Amino acid sequence: MGGRPAVWSDGAVRILLLAAGSRGDVQPFVALALGLQRAGHEVTVSAARDFEGFVTGHGLAFHGFSVEVRELLDSDLGRSWLGHSSHRSMLELTLLTEMVETWGVALVDEMAALAGTADLFISSVMTVDAAKALVEAGGGRHVLGLLAPFAPTRAGWATHQAPRPRSVSRANLVAARVMNWFLAGAFGAPGIEVRHALGLPPTSKREFARSLVRTPTVVGVSPSVLPRPVDWPGHIDIAGYWFLDAQTDWTPPVELAAFLGAGEPPVYVGFGSMSTHDSGGTTNLVLDAVARVGCRAVVHRGAAGLDADRMPDDVLMVDDVPHEWLLPRCAAVVHHGGAGTTAAGLRAGVPSAAVAHIGDQPYWGRRLHELGVGAAPMRRHEATPETLARMLDTLTGSPDLAARAAELGERIHGEDGVGAAVRLIERDTTG
Repeated sequence: MGGRPAVWSDGAVRILLLAAGSRGDVQPFVALALGLQRAGHEVTVSAARDFEGFVTGHGLAFHGFSVEVRELLDSDLGRSWLGHSSHRSMLELTLLTEMVETWGVALVDEMAALAGTADLFISSVMTVDAAKALVEAGGGRHVLGLLAPFAPTRAGWATHQAPRPRSVSRANLVAARVMNWFLAGAFGAPGIEVRHALGLPPTSKREFARSLVRTPTVVGVSPSVLPRPVDWPGHIDIAGYWFLDAQTDWTPPVELAAFLGAGEPPVYVGFGSMSTHDSGGTTNLVLDAVARVGCRAVVHRGAAGLDADRMPDDVLMVDDVPHEWLLPRCAAVVHHGGAGTTAAGLRAGVPSAAVAHIGDQPYWGRRLHELGVGAAPMRRHEATPETLARMLDTLTGSPDLAARAAELGERIHGEDGVGAAVRLIERDTTG
């Protein structure tokens, strides 16, 4: 690592967390930032400007970029990307690249101005090359904070598109290297432009992929969900999930409390930040599947804007509700497979499954099934009233799934992912 060292023994170290992405990406970084602040460091979270209230509301310093994530996700390009689901992986990659370029290249000057403002930069995979450039130009250290595994390995359970997901195989290693090569193309433009603004040479795809292996890395996933592969370098560690403390002053809306108390625990269905061009069709899909199973359901409107003129008595539509409060009160969880929602469902200790749209969501859906705590995943384009009903039926009708989910939830509750991450970050950035 280049740049000046962060001397932890001299007191507070200036730490800047580059929290790129939507709420599911930002919230774990806020939890990690709070842990670092409690450890005595001077911490700032840098994110899109629509997260200012969320960050400062937790008592953290905020540095805002001029982009608004909600505006970007609600754009035609955003809806096309987030609502995309097919076997046309190159189309998904093309849309992702356009999204990153739209977001990242517009912020080049704002990002470049951060050089020299911190002793330690913690980036996500989306900002790995930009953070590396800031360190090269202005000094400091760089740690990757990841919510999913990206370092190539033979272990199928830690490989996104593993040819042999339940095996340790060289085929998985090759597949991971190929995926990182494509990620370099998708995420490379912002870093290249930041480097140009700072007078640094551009990064090749090979160098970008190497950064995902050679940078000290802390992965915010439970080791019970993602056992550490033995062939990872020693500076890549699994810490455990980065959860925010529960909101002790939060009370549920009267309608939600009454619904939960009026019958058996419902299933939860929500697709988070996944927007769509067909809100009505998605709403009807969910309501039809729930009716076929005959279960009660709490449905999150989310970015897709799910709603209906007339709602069945056994279905309640809700806006944002803290997952740590709601999900343990449900019988099962069906979601989009985002890393944050996956973690919340696992901690709740109830069976869950993913209707995956994009990115790492198919991987998390697969892991739920492999761990024996959820139904087999599906892609969004595979979801019909029949297939979604079968998923719900599996989740609510298997005592074995319920028992394994409860046991794994207890293990995750006993972990301190934030505390472990703070210790690992201090270890990897000393001297």
